[in-house]
Amino acid sequence: VIQLIPPPSTLSVNRYYTVEYFRMVKEHLSADGVFTCTPMPYYNYSPASYRKSFSSLYNALKDVFSHVALIPGSSLYAIASRVPVTAAVAGLAERRKIENSYVNGDYLDDNEIRLREEQILEQVDVNAGLNSALRPVSSLFANVLSLEGMGTRGSIIAVMAVLLLIPFFFIGRGGVMMFILQITVGNFYLLSAVILALLMAGLAAGAAWGQYLALKKLSVCTMILTALYIVAGLLAPELVTAVPFIVLTVIMVFLPAAGFVTGAIYRILTSSGIKGTTGSVYASDLAGSALGYLTVATILIPLAGTANACFVLAALILVSGIVASLVIKH
Repeated sequence: VIQLIPPPSTLSVNRYYTVEYFRMVKEHLSADGVFTCTPMPYYNYSPASYRKSFSSLYNALKDVFSHVALIPGSSLYAIASRVPVTAAVAGLAERRKIENSYVNGDYLDDNEIRLREEQILEQVDVNAGLNSALRPVSSLFANVLSLEGMGTRGSIIAVMAVLLLIPFFFIGRGGVMMFILQITVGNFYLLSAVILALLMAGLAAGAAWGQYLALKKLSVCTMILTALYIVAGLLAPELVTAVPFIVLTVIMVFLPAAGFVTGAIYRILTSSGIKGTTGSVYASDLAGSALGYLTVATILIPLAGTANACFVLAALILVSGIVASLVIKH
């Protein structure tokens, strides 16, 4: 199996470098089959973000395959199999009499390849855990590595976070709930247009008809949303390996439902009678969505994992709902 997919710089690409995916590949290999991929670029000097990103990828490969060899070149090539594999490609080409222009002893030195492979393996943190669909940590550090490659460390993320937090100081009491709520659901904008359409349809329907379906109290809406996120967190481990039909069914149910309840909350907040609430809630909606995209999808999910992220978001919704209910009553 030859995988021609770029390194896992996004959550979408990251799924092809998870332990679950590697197990699926192994199931389709013969007993002496070989799997190769390019999990990372290759640098003579590797910063901490590079080592953190690659460690979880390598650990995932080693968890599935007994033997893994690394070939540093224009990219870092990983070769994995149940049987022993080697990075001495020049010697292999010569012994197997494979005629080619560049993969031979005239251009490659197997000893040098082996030395660079050992240097990379020395930097691997065996305690870094496995890169998985539930905890796609490699995507986070791959993005950090890209920023460092452009001459920027963590400063740009800090600046973006500060800019997105500025509206928080001007949204007023009525917008606090919507701001925190949209931080939790704003990460859905990372997904496809279909999923976005489902969420927006739910938001519109909830704002229009939520009051006719017993969604008149903020406390009720808060409890429903909290329950939805808790159930999503409990289902997350099973959905990772579920067939597409089941995953799509859950998405088709949960996303419009979450959007509907959120739309009902928007109507409750904007009709609460607090002066200037409509504008502040709308500003909170947009600012929270942007901050949710930045923090939840790019930081919280890779570090905490999908299931734990759902539980954290459920706690945020519950606390913000309680605070907003007390504010509106007074």
